[in-house]
Amino acid sequence: MRSLRHGFTFVELSVVVVVIGILAVIVAPKFASARTDARITAVAEDIQGIVRAVDYHKANKGYWPADTIVGVMPPEIVAHFKGGNPFQTPTAIGGVFEYDNIPNEGVLRISIRSTRTTPAPEIIDALALDAYIDDGVLNTGNFRSTSGGGYTYIFNRK
Repeated sequence: MRSLRHGFTFVELSVVVVVIGILAVIVAPKFASARTDARITAVAEDIQGIVRAVDYHKANKGYWPADTIVGVMPPEIVAHFKGGNPFQTPTAIGGVFEYDNIPNEGVLRISIRSTRTTPAPEIIDALALDAYIDDGVLNTGNFRSTSGGGYTYIFNRK
């Protein structure tokens, strides 16, 4: 008589579990990296959008928008952000945007600053953002760390 086999043996099930575990170990870090990349890209696009809006305002009106405080978008560029105001909410990596127009230095800055409720970005995220939009070094180039624990993207006034 031959016996019918109904189900899997313990060894077969163990092999399947081990294979799934190995695949999970290989794939999981890729998903974590993709999430970090998406957050960095979102902040970089916000910064680039702000720069474009400020440049567009200068080209059309002949002057740079006035300096604002942390979390407040220059009123002159509000119309350029129909999808939302990037200054009102924390950035994808932490901190809140601030726009600085400093005439005596001849530069415009978009800073990411901490607030009472929103800490500044972690150094690892700041370095990744710097590598994405600048030179990858936080004390040189246009994207730099500040003495107050935040980060600043500097662009020259034309």
